[in-house]
Amino acid sequence: MLAACPGVDWPARVHAEPSNEANGSAKDLPSGMTLFRPPYAAISDGSRRRWVIFAWERTQRAWSNARVPCLHADPEFPVCKPGQRHELAGWFSFYEGEDIEGELARIDALQWWKERR
Repeated sequence: MLAACPGVDWPARVHAEPSNEANGSAKDLPSGMTLFRPPYAAISDGSRRRWVIFAWERTQRAWSNARVPCLHADPEFPVCKPGQRHELAGWFSFYEGEDIEGELARIDALQWWKERR
């Protein structure tokens, strides 16, 4: 996944490996640990206290596959003519706590999609 991160040259490559900590690896996650609130997609560990959240300003579809520990928020890019460039703002964060809906509301209030370099 490519993501713009403050203070990091574009593009930053974000790579995550499944955790093998005591709370289980990604393949051991119970169903229902994903949350979709377009444009946000989030996945939790089994405790529902640790979350990975991401989004795109033009998310056309947020989804996951129950058989594979993956999470998607597919952005929709405008049509680019040769030589044109289009950028979409994205969000990527970690959250630890019990109020994921409150965290999504907090992130939304930041209006991160309006921030441009």
